Amino acid sequence: KAAKESPSFIKAMLAWAQGDNPRGFKGNDIELGVKGPWQTGEDTEGGYAVPDEFYNRIVEQRQELSWVRQAPVTRLVSNHDRILIPTEATAGTKLVVTAEENAYDENEPVFGQVALTIHKFTKMIKVSEEMLDGDAVGLEAYIASVVARASAAAENYYCSIGTGNGMPEGVIAGGSASGVTAASKSAVTAAEVIATMGSVASPYHNSSSGFLMTGGTKFAIKALTGNAFQFIPTPAGGDILGYPIFVAPDMDALGTQSGKAILFGDLSMYAFAERQGVVLSRNPYLYQASGQVGLFVKQRFGGAVLQTLAFKYLTQANA
Repeated sequence: KAAKESPSFIKAMLAWAQGDNPRGFKGNDIELGVKGPWQTGEDTEGGYAVPDEFYNRIVEQRQELSWVRQAPVTRLVSNHDRILIPTEATAGTKLVVTAEENAYDENEPVFGQVALTIHKFTKMIKVSEEMLDGDAVGLEAYIASVVARASAAAENYYCSIGTGNGMPEGVIAGGSASGVTAASKSAVTAAEVIATMGSVASPYHNSSSGFLMTGGTKFAIKALTGNAFQFIPTPAGGDILGYPIFVAPDMDALGTQSGKAILFGDLSMYAFAERQGVVLSRNPYLYQASGQVGLFVKQRFGGAVLQTLAFKYLTQANA
């Protein structure tokens, strides 16, 4: 039988539509280039289907695209809208020489906290009834790709350059300051990249450390030649002196005046928190007069830097 006529397909679709078998998708809000409702009459617009393997395919593709899912950030799952994370604001100092019968040197660490807020992200899509009546063959891979790319785009944007005001705090906003200012506004040298690494305190140079930059910046740096510090692949692995580069497409590109093109630091000092994962719901009645079904997607997540000293970025010259 055709897919839409098989008993298993009909049973699964009806159960999902009635809310008896909701899908707990692990993705993000859906961003589409198509602004109008999907329908069968337009070649440029697609359809929608919910096959059994849809959930796993979304997760697999998002893992490949989002730097937050690849980097060793601190991941949290919470049932609350706000997470208070205790931090050490001022570290304790070294022991001091104390003469016999003199008072002990008193020095206590100073503590603070990071308030990580969970934010809500949503998207709504309208799909024609005719498209939903169509066969699901081939559609699931396309929908999975659309959601995966939109999911990665949301995570990349907010966790890279989010301001922290009404949105997650990105690693750039939470970093302490610029580590190095490049001599040029259009390029960087290998020595400046190494100097940026050196501007981060040595305790934050470890197996969780790495770089964030755009893909174009990554390959521009790896292509540097004629430089005493040119980066040559080594058996130890890593992209630059053993440290990996994670592509963050929302970082400033090389050539951006006063742009923040490169970030280095201990990525475990960035916290990414989720609540519930993604919820996908279907409303077949709201737009029924127009022959459409509403699909509603929401997810709640947040991000914040745990230690500002763990990150420094390179800034391009302003002239």
